[in-house]
Amino acid sequence: MRLTVRRLIGFVIFLVVALWFGLRVYQERSIEAIQGSLEVLSFEAARNVDEISELDAALREYHATWRKALADTSPKLRKGLLESRTSFEASLKRAGEVAHPNPNTASKIHKKAEETDRLSKIYFENTRSLLEGRMLTAALDSEIEATFQQLLQQTNELRDFFEDIRVQSVQQSSAVVKKLRNQDLVLLFVSLSGMLILSFFIWFVIGSPLMQLSLGMNLIQANRWIDPLPEKGFGEIADLIRNFNGMAETLSVQKHLLEKQATTDELTGLMNFRSFQERMVEELERAKRSRKPLTLIIADIDHFKKYNDTKGHLAGNEALKQIAHHMREGCRPYDLVARFGGEEFAVVLPETTREDGIRIAERVRAFAQSGAPLTLSCGIATFPQDADTLQALVAQADKRLYQAKDAGRNRICA
Repeated sequence: MRLTVRRLIGFVIFLVVALWFGLRVYQERSIEAIQGSLEVLSFEAARNVDEISELDAALREYHATWRKALADTSPKLRKGLLESRTSFEASLKRAGEVAHPNPNTASKIHKKAEETDRLSKIYFENTRSLLEGRMLTAALDSEIEATFQQLLQQTNELRDFFEDIRVQSVQQSSAVVKKLRNQDLVLLFVSLSGMLILSFFIWFVIGSPLMQLSLGMNLIQANRWIDPLPEKGFGEIADLIRNFNGMAETLSVQKHLLEKQATTDELTGLMNFRSFQERMVEELERAKRSRKPLTLIIADIDHFKKYNDTKGHLAGNEALKQIAHHMREGCRPYDLVARFGGEEFAVVLPETTREDGIRIAERVRAFAQSGAPLTLSCGIATFPQDADTLQALVAQADKRLYQAKDAGRNRICA
């Protein structure tokens, strides 16, 4: 039974640990997925930063070259200008097509790219017109330089924008991982708490009552069961304890009845011969240890056979019961009174001298004679004056009983 409860609690612990492990694995995968998404976003932002740097470099290269083209009309120089412009426009197009999971951020990126594209068209159109006419005026030069500075500012803002996205992605990744790690600790604490609560509940509802039942069974087997078990648990467990208490109470009553039947004379209610012998041995050993006297009285009903034959067995049984009752009444509460067999009775008087034993025997004889139609003859023997063993003490008392019979009955011989 104890092993079963331990297995049940162990199984619950295994389930909780398995559940926590499963959630842990799921959480780790979630962390990896979120980290992967944020890393992709961070990577895209870093790539966009590089794109803007290329865009800035292409713009600066174009701006440094177009003035040379005013004086140098070589195809190679014009081709370099065209390549720088194409590279700038391609980089700007890629920046304008950037996708972001946040709609507000994506809208800002596109607006910034559109503004840069508008300024670049003005800038490139002015420089192209100037290269074709080769007429550089101060006003046009100032306008081109102003547009160039605005473009540089826009590209720098775009680069800063993507750099912020990259930094935020890294920070978000760290924050999410930290949050999930904290949730992992909370999950572990909740799992352990749930395991302890569930184990305590199982122990309270099932384990403790079953342990009580096991203890009760051991007490019954050891003949030490006294009080009913407290009713713990619910439902069938409580019913089981109630049924066990009822069964134990029935067994206790039956045991008491069996013990009484085994130690008591059925007719008179006094101790029977076997029980008397056991108690006599105990009392004699106690007298030896304490060095105190012990007196034995053996009494026999006078002319009982004749009375039985004349009045009948029912009347004889009734006379036996009456005499047994009066003998018990004439003795002290701690004296041992037994039916010795047939119409013979025995009385053990602990810590009693011969003289006190004679007085008690006389009182017993008088009580019996006054309440029953028959008389008693008694023989008395005292430890240690008359004998120091049980057999010798009984033999001496029996011998004096027959001396009382021979002397005329209804008397005491000590």
